[in-house]
Amino acid sequence: MKYLIRDVDKSEKMIKYNDINNWKNRGHSFNFKSNNIFYISEGKGENLLLIHDYPYNSFEWKGMLDALKEKFTVTIFDLLGIGFSDKPEEHCYSYEEYCEIVNAFMLHLKISSNRHHCTQPGGK
Repeated sequence: MKYLIRDVDKSEKMIKYNDINNWKNRGHSFNFKSNNIFYISEGKGENLLLIHDYPYNSFEWKGMLDALKEKFTVTIFDLLGIGFSDKPEEHCYSYEEYCEIVNAFMLHLKISSNRHHCTQPGGK
């Protein structure tokens, strides 16, 4: 499986396969309209939902997860069509559907209050 990671620093090599495989093994999935959505939920405390921007994925938050989970229940997921979530063929992706996924995801995890939402910088 090829996994596209943006090259931030020319001196850095591509992220090791083991790092990505370990990330995947930390995760779970939930079903949204017959598609599996990958997520990681770790920590204790107030809910903190981290949402990546297109075309990035949950792995973008890897460097922050361990520090944040000391104070929060941190939940990170891959939107449909990205990362370790399903990639249905001939699917019409939309931001409206992404909002539906976030709502369904919060219901699935029984998150009734979520005071923090973060979006990966770089979007329009």
